Amino acid sequence: MSTTTHRNLSKKLVSANLRRLLAAGGLSQADLARAVCGDASTLSRIRVHRWVMGKILPTPCEQMELATALDCDIAELFHPEKKSRKIS
Repeated sequence: MSTTTHRNLSKKLVSANLRRLLAAGGLSQADLARAVCGDASTLSRIRVHRWVMGKILPTPCEQMELATALDCDIAELFHPEKKSRKIS
């Protein structure tokens, strides 16, 4: 798999996980911008919007801030949501 393809898949996965985690926490993108960037300025909200839309990946430092703001592990941003299996 090429680096570009891997990066695009990572962006899509982070995007899907951010949407899920925002919804689970009842947070808006503006809330996340305040928590991660320290404010909800237009530039901060645009950056968060680009993560949520899968346009860019957060930097390692931003990943730590995201995990703290969303109360999750950094790994949870990059791995598919685990589905629980029913045991019959």
